[in-house]
Amino acid sequence: GYAIRTSEYLYRHDPTSTPTVCGSQREPWTHRVVDKVYAGNQHAPASSESSSESSSSCDTLPPAYYITTGALVPDSYDCVVPIEDCVVSDDNLKIQIMATAQ
Repeated sequence: GYAIRTSEYLYRHDPTSTPTVCGSQREPWTHRVVDKVYAGNQHAPASSESSSESSSSCDTLPPAYYITTGALVPDSYDCVVPIEDCVVSDDNLKIQIMATAQ
């Protein structure tokens, strides 16, 4: 799957309210894939905004990590979206999360 931060899409009107989704839930969420995390790695990667795998055309997209079953989820990432719910770009640098998965 792909580890993402839902905070990229959630906000609070006030600290005691329930988070609400920003924008339309019908539009796919697009992320840039910044790294890969495999089961058996001793440590999850540090949450980083930059990576040698990202391209300049994707720099403004929220980051995501490709993550295998059993791998450690990077700090501050709170959701793993199954591969089946994503459309992956031909160069494997971007994903779109289908609206049905949101």
